[in-house]
Order: sequence, then C-alpha cells, then structure tokens
Amino acid sequence: MALGVYIDGKWTEGSGPRFTNTCPASAEVVWEGNAAGPADVAAAIASARKAFGHWSRLPQSDRTFVLERYAEEISKRMDRIAETISRDMGKVLWETRAEAATMKAKVAVSIIRVVASDASCAWRHGGVWSLQLSGTPAQWSYCSGLAGREYMRLQTV
Repeated sequence: MALGVYIDGKWTEGSGPRFTNTCPASAEVVWEGNAAGPADVAAAIASARKAFGHWSRLPQSDRTFVLERYAEEISKRMDRIAETISRDMGKVLWETRAEAATMKAKVAVSIIRVVASDASCAWRHGGVWSLQLSGTPAQWSYCSGLAGREYMRLQTV
C-alpha cells in the first residue's frame, strides 16, 4: 500500500523523505510513502484554516451529527481498522479490536465533554481552550478538535 499526505481532501505524494513501515511480527511491508515536507505542512495548515471558519460557525448539533457519522464509519470498518493496527504495530487481533472499539467510544465521550463543558477537563485562557484528555493523541485530538468551536490546545495524559 502506497500512502502520501492527505491535504484539502486529496491524497498526494509528500515532498519529504521516503520511508517504509514493516509489520514487526512478519516483516512484511505494510505501507510506504513520503513524509510531508515543509510545503506540505504549510498547505495543510492553510487548508485547515480555510475550513475552520465554516466549521466553527456550525451549530453544535451539526458538528455532533458529523462526529456521530464518523463513529458509524468506524463501526463499519472495525475489522479492517483492527487488522491495520495489528499489521502496523505487530499486536494481536483481540487487542486491536479493543482499540478500534475504543476509538468509536471516544467519539461519544468527546461530544459529551465539549457539550457539557466539564470544568474539570476544559478551561479557557484568553480565547484558547485547553483540554486535558486521556488516551492517545490521535484519538482525542481528532474528535475533540472537531467537536469544539474554538482553537484548542490539547494535552494528553
């Protein structure tokens, strides 16, 4: 599987160095691609800034709807996600199935945390929300960033 960078709704080959990911259990090549280079990062930031204006003006119910659809898509692809994590990390399938289920469950938790504005997990510093979240950055950052309306700084514990 060849991968690149996903920017502004499109896969393109990154302009950074090429690298290969191999399964630790079998040594098979799982994926390969080019890393993002400085121009790719700048393009991704510009795309995110462009999308942020529209997204941040959506009512919470619309953002919640999108995140719930994301959770549905995770459910549809649960086996594929588990197999991909297993090949990528060399983990056993029972463990990666639990990780995939946790990804889905964290969507609901993210929505609840943002909607409820739980003061124990979110606080504001001069217009910037800071959230302290457990779990992996990839799981929390994506959901919490989408659920929120304002710029967020995420700290995982």
